[in-house]
Amino acid sequence: MNDTVKVTAEWTFVLSDAETGEIKQIVKRKNVITDAGLNYFAQAYGDLFGQSGQRYNWCIMLGTGTGSPSGTDTQLFIGDPTTAKKGTITVTNNTIEFKVRYQANEANDKTWSEAGIYDGIAKWSGFDPTTDYTLGNLISHVLIYPAITKDSNNALDVYVRITFSRE
Repeated sequence: MNDTVKVTAEWTFVLSDAETGEIKQIVKRKNVITDAGLNYFAQAYGDLFGQSGQRYNWCIMLGTGTGSPSGTDTQLFIGDPTTAKKGTITVTNNTIEFKVRYQANEANDKTWSEAGIYDGIAKWSGFDPTTDYTLGNLISHVLIYPAITKDSNNALDVYVRITFSRE
């Protein structure tokens, strides 16, 4: 699945008689969002605040399921909560990047065929992604093809870049 995100602005101008309220003209126009606007959307998402000025928690989770991810998915097909992990977020221009590293001693001896990001997790104190992911929403779901088999000889870095752009 390869969705394209497009952001546009739609403007409506309504000219009316000041005394009677009669509409004389309606003009609707769509225009582009500027580079500064695209950058702002990425930064706003990267700084998505919840309680007391803190960003909502999030995590990436690996899974062993197969299927066709769709926009209506709310969970991974066969997610493995032991792999739910929070990493870092960076924003560069109009792109936000989530990054998680599974060290040599993590997420071993399974073949990973799917992954997802759970975001908007409204828990700040004592956050444990392996259980608290259920408080969030699956915002991105991907199949890993070819699947990755990880063992203790390897680390696995997972990067997810969400870009706000024009088509």
